[in-house]
Amino acid sequence: KSYRLLRAALADAARDGLIPRNPCDIPGAGVEHTEERPLLELDQLGALVDAAPEHRRAMLLLAMWGGLRFGELAGLCRADIDLLRRTVTISVTLAEGDQTMALKAPKTAAGRRTIALPSPTLAALDDHLARFVGPEPDATVFRGPKGGMLRRRNWTREWRAIRERAGVPAGVVLHDLRHAAGTMAAQAGATERELQARLGHASNA
Repeated sequence: KSYRLLRAALADAARDGLIPRNPCDIPGAGVEHTEERPLLELDQLGALVDAAPEHRRAMLLLAMWGGLRFGELAGLCRADIDLLRRTVTISVTLAEGDQTMALKAPKTAAGRRTIALPSPTLAALDDHLARFVGPEPDATVFRGPKGGMLRRRNWTREWRAIRERAGVPAGVVLHDLRHAAGTMAAQAGATERELQARLGHASNA
């Protein structure tokens, strides 16, 4: 990061004629390689579901089999779940600022999608809707501790407790369940195009 900042500053200086050329020209010096995220095993995924409170189990199953992001899970309403057709539709995502929360359309058209779900996830959703969600079509599926929208900071505390009870290593986050979903779909034979559509990626990169 420091090298990129220095290179950008010196590039401006070169454009303004203050220096003859930008000396920051080491190939690859400004490239960061992000650490590979952990790939959870099936027994770890099962332990997380078992360790979760009953009103959070369907949420974890949707993350690990549907590949939904946190904002997509937090933005779901009852009308998005179609038990008959065995699907969940993502049309909005919960966006948070420092003091604000709002439901917004996904950043790209690819983020708006309908995903087919396996039977165990559907059974958990059916039970969750019956026990924890109001009958209104716009009733929030996964609510916060006080009944409102689920804030990320509240979820972070819940997730830490679930992860510790499950014996899953520190550093594993909810988003890693999304990675597991993509990997399992690929192992089951999904094509690159199908994975892109299922995960809501705008490009296959």
